[in-house]
Amino acid sequence: MKRSAAVFTIQQDEPVFLPVWLRYYAKHYPCRDIYVLNHALPTDLDNFFGVVRAFGAVHVGVFNDESFDHRWLLETVKRFQRFLFQSYESVLFTEVDELVMPADGSSVYDYARRDDRPLVTVSGFNVIHCIDQPAIDWDKPLLAQRKYGYHAPRYSKPLLARRPTEWHIGFHGADGAGPADPSLLNVHLHRIDLGYCHDRHRRASARNWSRYDRENGLGVQYHRYDHDELTKWFYHGSDLGTGPLDIPAAIKGNV
Repeated sequence: MKRSAAVFTIQQDEPVFLPVWLRYYAKHYPCRDIYVLNHALPTDLDNFFGVVRAFGAVHVGVFNDESFDHRWLLETVKRFQRFLFQSYESVLFTEVDELVMPADGSSVYDYARRDDRPLVTVSGFNVIHCIDQPAIDWDKPLLAQRKYGYHAPRYSKPLLARRPTEWHIGFHGADGAGPADPSLLNVHLHRIDLGYCHDRHRRASARNWSRYDRENGLGVQYHRYDHDELTKWFYHGSDLGTGPLDIPAAIKGNV
């Protein structure tokens, strides 16, 4: 008999967002149903294992000489989702800076177990660090420290599934995906803190990027780490969405 619901992500060098991701999903999913695909750098391994053990999640090692390599990333995630469907009825995939939560503040695990649609597109919501706000304190509730977000169609992704998903590059679309469900939010934390975003982009830009990605402009945002250029993208990028909108009160205590 299959278990009801699993969630997984894939990470590389995410010392801040991985604990945030695990802390959130461990509030809702049993630890044995939380999986982290670890594309770790050698210097990142000790920190990674410590974080994953602390939350009791399941880790799976994956490797590629190049990163980012969006074609490899897509196929790796698709294969692992299919693997999980051997044991689970429902599978949620998110990237490590994405927290999927019902708009009414209820449990995403309960939502995933109840919803019987083959594929659910979640509604993108970009949380933003306003200019007049202090840097985020990662040890305190995060959403309570921010006022606004943006409705972000770019991050309205087909992420919750009951069948294998034929995603497109970047997971922004999939064959057979329907319109975004406003009752299920994809809370995207990429812009929750300007200073950390700068540091994250700087580290990512130094990786061995695949030639295919470079030639096709994939992940180009991670090459923006000059302060002025990054700040312009942070507050005015075409993927930001429409807003600002108040962060719904119902979700403020979720993370």
